[in-house]
Amino acid sequence: MSRARGDARDALERRPLFGGAVLVDVPTRFRDVSSVVPVPDHQEVFADGARDETLVVELVDAIAREGEDLRAFAFADACEAMEASSATYVRGRERARDDDDARARGASETHVAYGVARVRRSRETSANDIDLWGGIVRVRSKRTDALIWHARPFAFDGDATTPGGERARPSDADAARAGVVECSDVLDAALNSFEIVDWGLFGDEDGEG
Repeated sequence: MSRARGDARDALERRPLFGGAVLVDVPTRFRDVSSVVPVPDHQEVFADGARDETLVVELVDAIAREGEDLRAFAFADACEAMEASSATYVRGRERARDDDDARARGASETHVAYGVARVRRSRETSANDIDLWGGIVRVRSKRTDALIWHARPFAFDGDATTPGGERARPSDADAARAGVVECSDVLDAALNSFEIVDWGLFGDEDGEG
């Protein structure tokens, strides 16, 4: 599977989410923001302030849609939640079983959705253009979807310089449209490692069936 290249030096750390009930690999450069700002109980939020990137994991009631309709809806809903001033859904796909390790760790199926959006991020007076990569992990027996969103700005109020002074990597849009890139490295790592270890999170002890 082709992935959008991030920092080749990214080291990963297994992070316990939702009280340790779910495990996901997150780059060490991302920090848990819950100690700084309030985060809803159904979400876990990580951020790399130097690049203005975020990774959000949230548990929601199963979305009553399937296939491409599911992927496009989830992307649009995420952009609405971020109060994006513009958003374009580019493409999505269901991950094949041979590159979907999450199926062995509690998922019924997983999908990837991708698009671009303009949102206000950490700079109050500027709007960032972002690549938004989303993973939809379906846990059908619990009527739950785990949504994983990796937002990576490629322009900061028209400038390509990150808050940390680096040159931002160009958008993945053209490569995604051509089918050359199918997932960001950050999202791919999260999906490959996603594991439910405590089914009590859903109010019972039974696993996926």
